[in-house]
Amino acid sequence: MQSIRPLIILILVLFITGCGTTLRSGWADFNAYFNTYYNAITLFNSAEEQVQRQVAREQINPERPIRIHRTPPRVAQQDFEQVILTSADILREHNTSRWVDNAIELIGKSYFYQQQYFSADQKFIELYNNALTPQRQQLAVLWRGRVFLEMNEANAGINYLNTQLVNSDLQWESAILAEVQLVLAQLYIKQERWELAESTLAEALPNVSGNVLRFRGNFLHGQLLERLGRYEEAFDAYRVATSRSNMEFYLVYHATNKMGVMARNMGDYEWAYNHFRRMARNDKFFEFLGNIEFEQARTLQASGNFADAENIYKTLLRRTFSQPTREGRAKTYYGLAEIYRIHYQDFSLAAAYYDSSSRAVSDLNRMPERFDASLLSRSFGEFARLSKESAHQDSLLWLGSLSEMELDSVINVVRERKLKELERQAREARQSGSMVVIDADEAYQQADQVGGNGFLNHLNPQIVNQMMQSFQAHWGGR
Repeated sequence: MQSIRPLIILILVLFITGCGTTLRSGWADFNAYFNTYYNAITLFNSAEEQVQRQVAREQINPERPIRIHRTPPRVAQQDFEQVILTSADILREHNTSRWVDNAIELIGKSYFYQQQYFSADQKFIELYNNALTPQRQQLAVLWRGRVFLEMNEANAGINYLNTQLVNSDLQWESAILAEVQLVLAQLYIKQERWELAESTLAEALPNVSGNVLRFRGNFLHGQLLERLGRYEEAFDAYRVATSRSNMEFYLVYHATNKMGVMARNMGDYEWAYNHFRRMARNDKFFEFLGNIEFEQARTLQASGNFADAENIYKTLLRRTFSQPTREGRAKTYYGLAEIYRIHYQDFSLAAAYYDSSSRAVSDLNRMPERFDASLLSRSFGEFARLSKESAHQDSLLWLGSLSEMELDSVINVVRERKLKELERQAREARQSGSMVVIDADEAYQQADQVGGNGFLNHLNPQIVNQMMQSFQAHWGGR
């Protein structure tokens, strides 16, 4: 028995020594894994912050539904590539770790931010199939939805998300569920299913986590309600968006501006006009002053104050500071065209303003969807031409029906008008220092010949030659 004890002691020593070596080896492996993962997640977070800073500076187009989840800009590409390589090392060397899900998620997101959407989708499928927790599966569904959104695969995205949303095994957390619904609403917008998009968004917003998502979600909700003609609800949605004053500056401006537009659409012209006046006096909106004053004029026009609206429109087009954007100038010309078409019924000038409006546009996607200046320019230009031609034919028929005495009387009236016009031209020529002066006798002579020489004397070669010489004396070879 005593001979056995040393053997037992030796075995125990060897066992304890071996366990210690194994423990030290395991701890070293864990420490190496953790350090590798820590480096990867730190680099990823830094790169993702660069993406968020970049998109926060982007201006938006308030005339089209905005994106809550924006297309990632191509920044920090090398950082994301390093995250992919580091995370891939973790999967190769520590593929039994309970943190494998984290590495797969990092690779998928990095591919997404690199705009390699097919590779990202494959990783999110892998994450969903290998996830150890329902929450990780939920995140895989969310990011796959974002991939469908970026790849413009609306049908596939809608079918996939709706199937997952009714999957009871996922045990949806409210914040992740709400963000998935935001993605779903944006996919409905791609199909122009406005009512479904609005109701999905309305259901999601109370549970959305994160100020940026909630802020952009409220603005988009306002746009959808506006499109559906529910202006009072849209006003409230835009008002909620403006309360996030520490969020994206351009979106705060557009949300504030939209509040005035909604009030105008509801017929509260006084409130809308005063709202735009307050905006114009706000220093932080100074760079948008031209567009804000356009909205003031638009409000005056909608209320029937055409004269003041016309004055503001023309002032905006003439001045050299605080002008509206190109799109704002196009809208300004359009407003003038409407005034001359509807109020003055001057279709020729209306057509000219519509033409100026269509020419001022650089990007039709930044104009209202029903912007039709080019079409209206052609339509009213042709209408004005036909009206003038019809009036000319009618006047010839009327002249043909007159007696000789009545015709002479009409010719005398035309002669007097022509004389006054020539005298006016002579005064202007003298005031400008012109060398060409038409005296009164010559004016009478020209006016006397209106009847027999045709319009502007074009049937009298002698007068035509005289006028040509006068033109050349004044203008030279220009």
